[in-house]
Amino acid sequence: MKTALAEAALASGWTIIECIGEADVHIGGLTLTDEDVVVSGDSDMLFYDSVQHVLRPMAKMVYHYYSKTDITTLLNLTSLQWTSVGIVSGNDYDPNIWGYGIARNCQIIRSISGTTVAGIVKKYLTKIEPKCSNTFDTAIKIFVTQQQEMADLQIEVQETTWKSLNFRFNTMQKLARDYRKASRKNERYKALICHEYQHSY
Repeated sequence: MKTALAEAALASGWTIIECIGEADVHIGGLTLTDEDVVVSGDSDMLFYDSVQHVLRPMAKMVYHYYSKTDITTLLNLTSLQWTSVGIVSGNDYDPNIWGYGIARNCQIIRSISGTTVAGIVKKYLTKIEPKCSNTFDTAIKIFVTQQQEMADLQIEVQETTWKSLNFRFNTMQKLARDYRKASRKNERYKALICHEYQHSY
């Protein structure tokens, strides 16, 4: 399916780039102009310094438009502070510190000056209580320098792994079918579904 989509896009004049690692990190490292728009379902894209505009696909062919300038102006943050907020507020690479969500972090980081994201994050860590050992190094590498720590690219998936995944998938399918048939008021059954889902990954 992916190959067919890529071939159709190429035939229509699109440029296809196959990147090693995550596409959003690659895009975040591109030199983009203020006229470039990134289409992505990942809201983290706006935390990359080069990304100024994001179109986020929603349900029923609706797109939400986000402008970094509008956001930073509304929140009274600099671009460096905004990236720092994204790093410490929970993302795909580092979790936030418990009790410190994006709204609270905006308030804290708004008062922190600095010329680098790493410096702002370091000052942020001195202001929170209780103190935390997380230094957000992974997220800083991703959002500031786009450095991904790649695992071994030659991953050999054993047959037993595929069997295990197939078993879990079939189990989840059956649970989903049973759930649709069951009464939505049956909270005990809902809890069972949630339990199985949490332990299927």
